[in-house]
Amino acid sequence: MIRSIVSSLFLVLCLGVGAQEMSDELNAIKSTFLDEKYDEVIEMSSKVLSAEGKDSVDMAMAYSYAGLSYENLNKPAKAIENYKGAISYNVPRLDIYDQLINLTKSVDDSENYEWALHAKMKAFPDFKTEISQSLASHYSRTKQYEALLKEAAALNEIYPEDTKYLYYQGMAYQKLKDEDKAYEVFSKILEIEPEHIGANMGAGIYLYKKGSIMFKKEKAKYESKKSPSRVDYTNYLNSLDKAKGVYSEALKYLLVAYNDGGKTSLKPAISNIYTRLGEKEKAEQFK
Repeated sequence: MIRSIVSSLFLVLCLGVGAQEMSDELNAIKSTFLDEKYDEVIEMSSKVLSAEGKDSVDMAMAYSYAGLSYENLNKPAKAIENYKGAISYNVPRLDIYDQLINLTKSVDDSENYEWALHAKMKAFPDFKTEISQSLASHYSRTKQYEALLKEAAALNEIYPEDTKYLYYQGMAYQKLKDEDKAYEVFSKILEIEPEHIGANMGAGIYLYKKGSIMFKKEKAKYESKKSPSRVDYTNYLNSLDKAKGVYSEALKYLLVAYNDGGKTSLKPAISNIYTRLGEKEKAEQFK
């Protein structure tokens, strides 16, 4: 509560900077707010907002004081409504946008948080990169993978060696079922950061699936023969070597994710790989 009040007072002071004049109503609202009489501030702001002929700055400030008061009264929904009202007047007050962004994030209002970020980007394009970073984290958290892919790609252009945004891109490809591209991105991450847990897991699972498809295909082909010869069996074993090679590659990545990252969900995949590689004792350790 104290932090909120301090933040609010800072915003009020900022709102007054550079103003040539402040109407009597707004001076009274400011004074009442500093006295922490928040219910009165809301009532006084409402009168200003309902009056005719007020300029956009006055309207934005009235909305802002109301929003700050609602926030200090622990009524976030009403505070958000009023901050958005202030922003609707296109007054270039960075603090109003940040107040709304911080509040919507704190109460997990994803829809208005995203709206506030886009509104800030439109009003303050100089903050585009910073806002893009926040949007990428938001899209990841809310599972908006198409939007995440677009945002991550833009950030990768700015920070090509930053594995965080590369991983966002790889994860987005993976969730959108473009697994080949996801694997390409995970491989790039591992060139930069070999111990990256998420990339090791992503690359390992990709290769595990690929090896399984190859293994099942060759097994089905061999079992479809009515009377396979010894030559057929030898050819079958040789054909499995390619699948085993892919499995061995997958295993390197999966073990990093399991041992260093604690990804116990990988135990069945690791056990299956060891079984198909003929290492039954190691397979037993992961069952």
